[in-house]
Amino acid sequence: GFQSGHYRMADRSKAFCLITDSSRVLHLPLREASAVVISPDRPRVLLDALKALAARPGAH
Repeated sequence: GFQSGHYRMADRSKAFCLITDSSRVLHLPLREASAVVISPDRPRVLLDALKALAARPGAH
């Protein structure tokens, strides 16, 4: 099933979650002790792409 909304995580931090499959979840930390939690088809591929974008000069 689909789950979405603002949740309090086990460590008491806040997260906005969009979950369709709890077996593939990607936790993306944000500033100020919050996060986005999503379930893309290929979490590792997305994470690697985001890391590559962040490493580019001028990305910050």
